[in-house]
Amino acid sequence: MEEAENGSLESASLVFKYLFSKQKPANTYQISVDTTSITTQADSILEAMYNGSIDVDSAHKMLDAISKKVAITEADELFQRIEYLEEAVNKSK
Repeated sequence: MEEAENGSLESASLVFKYLFSKQKPANTYQISVDTTSITTQADSILEAMYNGSIDVDSAHKMLDAISKKVAITEADELFQRIEYLEEAVNKSK
């Protein structure tokens, strides 16, 4: 590392290859996802995994993204309900 910092092109090349060789290329898939509901989205992803259209790791990442979206939506809805209740309490005073 020190040699790379001091201008050694060979050392810099080795450091560069080490740092960037660990990154996996992004998988790109085109699958049909039914967006009617969260459940149908998950079912579409699982079906694509079962029939081999996407790999298990990609399916897991997609389902994880859906789960996180659900958690964000729930938190947002709770926040809106709390604001509504606070406004209702303040109006009744």
